[in-house]
Amino acid sequence: MYKTSHISSNERDEVAQFLDQQGSIANAWIMREMGFALIPDASKDWSLILCRHKGSLVGVANIFNRYREPDFDQQHYYEIRLEAVDHAALAALVKALPSGKPTLFRITNPHIQEYFSRLENTKQNAHYLYFSAQPENFRGVHHEGVIEIDRTKEDLFRGCDEQPSWKAFEYVATHEGTRMFAILREGKVAVHASTTPFSSDAVGIRKIRSIGGLYTEMKYRRIGLAAQLVSYITEVVFDYGDLPLYLTDPDNIASQRLAKKLGYQFCAQEMHYYTRFNCASSAK
Repeated sequence: MYKTSHISSNERDEVAQFLDQQGSIANAWIMREMGFALIPDASKDWSLILCRHKGSLVGVANIFNRYREPDFDQQHYYEIRLEAVDHAALAALVKALPSGKPTLFRITNPHIQEYFSRLENTKQNAHYLYFSAQPENFRGVHHEGVIEIDRTKEDLFRGCDEQPSWKAFEYVATHEGTRMFAILREGKVAVHASTTPFSSDAVGIRKIRSIGGLYTEMKYRRIGLAAQLVSYITEVVFDYGDLPLYLTDPDNIASQRLAKKLGYQFCAQEMHYYTRFNCASSAK
């Protein structure tokens, strides 16, 4: 018998341990967003459903209600991430999900991807590739001149191809642990990227920090600056005692080569499935 229920505060560590066992890098987003379902003001927008079999945790579904966002565009009402040990646990979770509205599923588990790829009237596309590195396998490169960026250094982007929005600086200022770094050339930002905590504070679980938003100005490409900056930020992540999660697009071959050059290994690919989800028919 499979039973589903909404998460309670005393189950947080158990859920984190389950996600860690299933793959901490692949499930980093669920780890990160899990806490939102336990915050009273945020629980209207976020919910997390657990699936148990004979008392053991066998599946997790993280649900974000997008229709409450100020800029809601009605393209999809929900964003859902899933992890389950097998198809029986997945089917039980599916029955507990909201249905009848356009929904975006963000899936990294291959057997769950297989399930959604067979659904009718479902559009799919490839999204982020997930890479990570262990300290013993990391191959850092020499770097110099890396500086930390905040709103007070916004003028360093003046005249650059890539202009971070005010939201990016606001995010750095308001999200604890989020940091932005850059390498300068001719007094301006030549390459920049950021890192942010991506996992829960559960006991016994090694934390993950993402490395993303990497952008190199056109005139400074192919001279190794991006590798220097990612190498530096990776060392920062290791100094925290955390593991890095390097996110890149599937068509960005240069970014993938950079990751592999530094000793990163491919861990998962996030696939997106758009469907007007009907739990009654999909769970068959």
